[in-house]
Amino acid sequence: MNDIGNEVAPGNVSLKENNPINVRQRMQRFGRRILSLRPPPSLVASSRLSTAEFSEPSEDNVRFEKEHFVKEAPLFHDLVSDEARNNTFRYWRSNKMTRTSQRWGQVPTESETVELSEHEGLVQLDQFLERASLELAQDGDQKHEEFAQEAQGLRDNLRYIGEKEFKEAAAGIAEHWKTYLRQDSKNQLCIPDEIIKTNDYYGKKSSEYLYEQVMSNFSLEELIAFQKRILTSLDQLPRNIDKTKIILLDDWSISGTQLGNGFASILETIGGRKGYQDHIEVNLVAASVSQIEHPSVQGRAFPTYAYFRVSSNSGGDEYSQREPLITGTHSSVDFHFEHPIEQMVGAFNELNPDHPVDMPPCTNIIKQYRDNQ
Repeated sequence: MNDIGNEVAPGNVSLKENNPINVRQRMQRFGRRILSLRPPPSLVASSRLSTAEFSEPSEDNVRFEKEHFVKEAPLFHDLVSDEARNNTFRYWRSNKMTRTSQRWGQVPTESETVELSEHEGLVQLDQFLERASLELAQDGDQKHEEFAQEAQGLRDNLRYIGEKEFKEAAAGIAEHWKTYLRQDSKNQLCIPDEIIKTNDYYGKKSSEYLYEQVMSNFSLEELIAFQKRILTSLDQLPRNIDKTKIILLDDWSISGTQLGNGFASILETIGGRKGYQDHIEVNLVAASVSQIEHPSVQGRAFPTYAYFRVSSNSGGDEYSQREPLITGTHSSVDFHFEHPIEQMVGAFNELNPDHPVDMPPCTNIIKQYRDNQ
């Protein structure tokens, strides 16, 4: 049975007065389901009219389309003093990285679970890095001195995506998609379930969470108007994909594994179609200058759009110019972030085993979008 009539339009205008529903929450959780529904013809007609009369694109949207990014990702040390970051997150208190444990579905005990505001987490992370940069440089151990330099490098160069930045990027990507769909009534987008969803039992990947956040920026009318043109599976692709973009979506790409696996799925499904690679596009929350200007996924140069750009770091050779030095509140990065911090923790505990040190806040993030965490 078609239940679009039970939804509530933006602005709390009920389409069926006796059954009010929070549309924003509904779109986040069931955006794909809404796209598959068949709305009443009268609502479809009015939605087509409303989407035809859209406002001029914003300066940010124009820059995104032209330069493939909107703004620089904020530096970690610039966010530490922002006391307005009162959204909360949880992390796993441990003296080791817990990514492997979380990957296998293990969850922290109540005593190992710490909840803080984003501001408190950033402050404590900064305090840890400051202490490491000072104390580990004083014991004469060459390896510890390297850890101290790395700690200072993170304080100076780390980019950080908090809840505010993540939502801003999701809204920017949504406008990017809408711009393409509005350019031609035959244009289509394909954001494949088989790529952005995880096959693991423990919960969502960041790509699926990002997709939900992006779709939450579509009004009900837009979802209805675009429902036949936002595809959610490679199997839904028409034989002629001349007006179709296949989106590889993620927060960022550090090792390149996720994007590489995504391309492999596309290759396996439609690799026999002539020119299919010309229709693949990468959309990220953040990317390095090199990833935007010289993109490469398994050696293929797919156009890459990232809301935030991460300029080259000033930290020297120890920081890659290819991958962004970045982490975030929604998901902490292991490579270039948690791994060196784990080494600093180990050095502290080696020097003073009677006063053990744990990984600081903003590492070992317990992802809020994981169902069992």
